[in-house]
Amino acid sequence: MKLIKRWTTTLGSSFDWMITQVENHEALVESSLRDMSEASATARVKLNRIRNDGLKMRKRIAELTDAEEKWKERAKNTATTDREKAKECLKRALQSEKEIASLEEQVTEHRNLERQLGKDLEAIDQRVNQLKQRKHQLAARECRVKTNTSFGEENIGIVSEIDEIFERWEVKLAKCESYTSDCDNFETEFENEEEDLELEEALKNLLG
Repeated sequence: MKLIKRWTTTLGSSFDWMITQVENHEALVESSLRDMSEASATARVKLNRIRNDGLKMRKRIAELTDAEEKWKERAKNTATTDREKAKECLKRALQSEKEIASLEEQVTEHRNLERQLGKDLEAIDQRVNQLKQRKHQLAARECRVKTNTSFGEENIGIVSEIDEIFERWEVKLAKCESYTSDCDNFETEFENEEEDLELEEALKNLLG
């Protein structure tokens, strides 16, 4: 437990050292986070064992308390008829009482250990979450830096060329649209003349 506590205390400075010393920051941080997660899992298993041991001891205390009362009651019931049997019953009651006292001390120690280990585990989990969040923030910043670097001043000429291409494309489309409009007007003129001739012919037929 002391090792876990010392490890969590120095974790912040170790993380900062890694950030400044290692090139592949994200990979190393990811590896450290895996180690921390494994440590958290190990501590969680130990905590569960301690809790189970505490439950067993408290169950045993309840059984011994019940047994102590029964042996005392038996001692009372046999005291007038069989003194030796009554003393044996009392002896067993006292043995149960001693075992109860010993177990209660162990339960107290286990509770303190359980509480301390629970705090250590909570500290580890909290630190893991903080470092994960910090890793995501730094990874996002690094991605942004790489993007800005890869699209620096040397690429301004490329942007300018792309703009020129768009301008030439737009001019070409404008010319085509204008030509198409002229073609449509020219065709419409013919259609109007042809329609007028058809109407003249129909009028002549009507008149006679």
